[in-house]
Amino acid sequence: MDEPPVVIYVQHSELPVVDRLDSSGEWRAQAEWPSPGCEQRALYLTENAVLAEGPGADGADAFEYDPTVGVCGGLWSGGLEFGLPGDQRPDEAFSLVYTSPSLDEPLTVVGRARAFLHVSSTAPVMGYAVSLSDVSLDGSSHLIAKGMLNATRRRSLIDPEPLTAGEVVELDIPIDATAWRFASGHRIRVAIASADFPNVWPTPRAGAERSTPRGWHALPARRSGRPPAGERDAPSLKEVTPFSADIQPPRWEVTRDVLTGRTKVTIDFTKTNRVNSSTVVRQEVLMVSEADRRDPAHANSRGRFLARVERPGQTIQARSDIAIQGTRSAFQIVIDLDLRLNEARHFARRWTASVPRQLL
Repeated sequence: MDEPPVVIYVQHSELPVVDRLDSSGEWRAQAEWPSPGCEQRALYLTENAVLAEGPGADGADAFEYDPTVGVCGGLWSGGLEFGLPGDQRPDEAFSLVYTSPSLDEPLTVVGRARAFLHVSSTAPVMGYAVSLSDVSLDGSSHLIAKGMLNATRRRSLIDPEPLTAGEVVELDIPIDATAWRFASGHRIRVAIASADFPNVWPTPRAGAERSTPRGWHALPARRSGRPPAGERDAPSLKEVTPFSADIQPPRWEVTRDVLTGRTKVTIDFTKTNRVNSSTVVRQEVLMVSEADRRDPAHANSRGRFLARVERPGQTIQARSDIAIQGTRSAFQIVIDLDLRLNEARHFARRWTASVPRQLL
């Protein structure tokens, strides 16, 4: 109880290596929140793809909805031990991108940013993902935080309303909380897309997007100074093998079929642990998700989880399989569960459901 009531870890700029085991930065302890010296800073989406300190001329920027954008954003699943964001430039190629001039001094962002946009769409259902990134001197783009909102939920999450073609609506999109220090010479980037695949299911209708008039982005930012109570954490002395160097490394593949335009994300890994002298636990995980740029309504995903416990004279195995197939009007879901004791089936069950798409 004698410790400071607020403790945060501020990450520092570094290359976006997806299987890194440490994030460079420092712990900061402070007595109050918001962070001392922190103020809301507005950055504007202006002409020529510039993220500026002040508003630019009135105008509109357009992009085509690509349901496969997001594959560089990492894997946000509590069941995975790997999957940090990689270089964002492949996703940014299919997004609206606004980049600030180079920073003349370090800048620290602590808390939640917000994105305020005015948008219109040719489709009645459309989501908007806003990514905040750190652009290094070598041009690589490191995702810091992201927020997404289905525009049909702009007034209510439980009472959606469709978009009207050509009608401009205002969106207030909260960005995930973060604590990040931009280095001097780096640039701040905001990217806007309508997908975060495979973390968010694609909306069903293709459509052209317009951001009009240009919006702005609010950052809880502090110039280079640190809070008086800030202190640096000692580096870890433990050396851990990166996931890619394991004897059985996990598989995380993104493949694009040039002929069909389909993008497939595959995640596959196996983990075996000896719990004690007589018990071994083995886990297998598989996920395959597919989306088609020309037909986003029929995105699909299937997964498998297997857990096997081995003891002398006894083997227990549980396996679950799930498949979700999208259509224009519904999600078709099939779940299978199989439980075996010493290889003999002990219990099995199948669930099936058709869930209507309610402006999703």
